[in-house]
Amino acid sequence: LAWRHAVRGLGGVWSVYVDAHRGLVLAADAESWSTRAHVYDPNPVMSDLVTVDLQGLWRGAKLRGEYASSTKCTDWRIDPAPFGVRVCLDWAHAAKPGPRGDFFEQPREGSLDDPFVQPNAYHHVDAIARWADQRYGLRLEEPIQIFTNFPLTNAFFGDFDGDGDRDLSFGISDGGYNFGYDADVVHHEYGHALVRELAGSMWMQADELGVDWTPGALNEGVADTFAMVLNPDPLLAEGLGRSDRWDEAIRDLEPDRVCPDDLRSQVHRSGRIWGAMAWNMVDDPKIGPELVGDLVVAAVATWDNGTNWPDAAESILHASDRLRDIGSISVETAAAIAHHVNASGMLDCERIIDLERVGSTRQVLLNLGLSGPYERLA
Repeated sequence: LAWRHAVRGLGGVWSVYVDAHRGLVLAADAESWSTRAHVYDPNPVMSDLVTVDLQGLWRGAKLRGEYASSTKCTDWRIDPAPFGVRVCLDWAHAAKPGPRGDFFEQPREGSLDDPFVQPNAYHHVDAIARWADQRYGLRLEEPIQIFTNFPLTNAFFGDFDGDGDRDLSFGISDGGYNFGYDADVVHHEYGHALVRELAGSMWMQADELGVDWTPGALNEGVADTFAMVLNPDPLLAEGLGRSDRWDEAIRDLEPDRVCPDDLRSQVHRSGRIWGAMAWNMVDDPKIGPELVGDLVVAAVATWDNGTNWPDAAESILHASDRLRDIGSISVETAAAIAHHVNASGMLDCERIIDLERVGSTRQVLLNLGLSGPYERLA
């Protein structure tokens, strides 16, 4: 008689058999392994193709592993209108390994038949998932499914195939640029999965003042932060900056932004307030990306869908104080963190914008035909 244990180590998962009477290890079989692939790291603008190890793959000739399963959407129904129906009707493991088991695909950006994006997306999802697991013990209950190769100028964390489980989806823009080619995009979308794991669903709310975009904006800002921690750079998704739709990148988080002056009625734009504060800390030699990751994970674990801007700012200061009190960071580092939090304006930020201070601000109101708590949307 023997016990069988799943043991993580050496970059994979092993089945270890232990004698039930004597406690001696009888055997160990690898349940996962690594193979090689060509990827862009971080994106086609910043790098040529590089060869990496795809880690944690399960047995079999498919891109399925400990943290992710990478597939191609082969049939879909997509309404490009806001809140239109978007569903992947069928999918397949389209990327196939070569004779030696490697995924040395060549990019065919813009083509719906582009197997390169599947190992590329798998590699970058595995990287952030492995980082979150090994550093914080933060992992999803099941490997997340990745969908690629469908025509939509967007990437998103949601239930694209309608099976009740959330997944990661990376479309191809109207201009032929593939969202799954850019590590920042992949890390950002998986960042939403981490926020959901830590804080639950965070999206817009409504009250007597109308729609409150704050929880969704914080969600977007934190997802940007995870991307910056893994790739310390204020430009998010330079690979998509080749499109006429954006300038250098989808977002530039280097300019300082202040709450409430820079609030907008759009979660990504308002989220730049948090993202700019996070970049200032990442770029500060007293703080740096590793500590920013620690602060953000500790802070977001205290959030829920009712978290507002002052709550979010206070959560960073509380995490910093705890680290200072146990001697993990210095008094000088804690002071630097407090400086950036205070400079963001979030500590006393309300949703009401003082137009005498701002001068003018552009807001957008949409009639989406929503009901219930969202019927206050004009």
